Amino acid sequence: MQLTIEIPERLGQRLEPEHRHLAEILELGLRLRQWANESALAQEVIGFLARGPRPEEIVSFRPSEAAVERSRELRRRNNEGSLTRTQRAQRAWPALRFWRSLWPSVASWVSIVVSD
Repeated sequence: MQLTIEIPERLGQRLEPEHRHLAEILELGLRLRQWANESALAQEVIGFLARGPRPEEIVSFRPSEAAVERSRELRRRNNEGSLTRTQRAQRAWPALRFWRSLWPSVASWVSIVVSD
């Protein structure tokens, strides 16, 4: 399918080098947006990152106890096989696995920025 859209010039410049990966970028963005709309934990993480935290704040970030407890409850229900469709969408662990896989790179970057 071919789709034509208008985007801001600055975004176009950022996407130009990634033109071969646009479908993947859009798919990941849509998944993240859906998850963020349905997960309190995602909203906390995205809200925190949107404030532009300093590297040391990123390292020390912890989600609220309510978000952690909700994630535990969803995991318990998942293990029991009793999640509803809405609850499946709220699960945080697929995205947390993704963030955890990025953590070595983030930690390396943070240590460089903090030490400079």
